[in-house]
Amino acid sequence: MRGQARDLASGSSCTSGNSGSAERSATATRAAMVLSDLFQRADKRAGELARAYDAARIAGKACELAYSSLGSSSPKP
Repeated sequence: MRGQARDLASGSSCTSGNSGSAERSATATRAAMVLSDLFQRADKRAGELARAYDAARIAGKACELAYSSLGSSSPKP
């Protein structure tokens, strides 16, 4: 989808003899560029969130392991 938005942004700048068509084409180009930028930002943010989730999961697993090792090494009454 991101590629399609990029292609639309680069391909919708065709010139026309009609000034109304040219204005619509410029508007469509800007909209496609904004959409393409939005997809790029969303993809980047998704990567950041995935890395943060992975780090939190690793920390949580380490915490669980440390906690369970404390429980198993303590003497039983």
